[in-house]
Amino acid sequence: MIGALLNIGWVGEFPIITILAFCRILIFTNTITLKKMPVVVELMIVLLGGWAIFLFFFGSYFQYVILDSPNWGFNYTLPVMKFVDAQELTISFTCLPLTYLAYMFMAYLIFKVHQEFRYRSSFCFFQKKNMSSCVQSRKSELMILIQSTFVTFYVTVLITIWHQPMLRIQLVDMSVRRNRAIVNGVVIIHCYINPILTLICNRAVRDQCSKYLKVHQVKSAHSVNSLAGTRASISFSPS
Repeated sequence: MIGALLNIGWVGEFPIITILAFCRILIFTNTITLKKMPVVVELMIVLLGGWAIFLFFFGSYFQYVILDSPNWGFNYTLPVMKFVDAQELTISFTCLPLTYLAYMFMAYLIFKVHQEFRYRSSFCFFQKKNMSSCVQSRKSELMILIQSTFVTFYVTVLITIWHQPMLRIQLVDMSVRRNRAIVNGVVIIHCYINPILTLICNRAVRDQCSKYLKVHQVKSAHSVNSLAGTRASISFSPS
């Protein structure tokens, strides 16, 4: 059951990221708002939830995800593995290119808006101010595009290695215990790649995190000083 849940989390990650990428485009173009989710998106999430429930019971019954020390892996001795491999490869290799194209289109939209502000900037100071803001936004989106390129390449290589029997290729010999441990470690690391790159590539996120940490450092310092003052007053107060 734990193996089935882990597999659901892995497979479900790709369509969710794709949905968020396209919603970002729709929000940027004012097609939808942040406060109201379109019916189509709600339907897609319901279908994804239904598929996740099916995979959970399917995986729990056939137990195709096993703990093959030192890693979790597929049990390729089972006949159902053809179906498991097919559905996972179909979902991942469909969602990854769509997500990447969505980010490329987002970068193109930012470029278009930048060009439009640049054309109108000579008319008034307010538009020049908007243009400078748009330039910063364009830089942020281009950095996110670089981030998306790296993550897409990283996950694609990982999926290819994971499904070597189905793809009939051999990049890594998974019969070696050390290789299985390394691949499992790379799978775990992939969970941290996106947030780390978000901090590196997005200045706004870095500024917000820095501001948040500074506020809490100040609060902690005040708390320590208050506690020290309280202890001092207790220590030197007459009994």
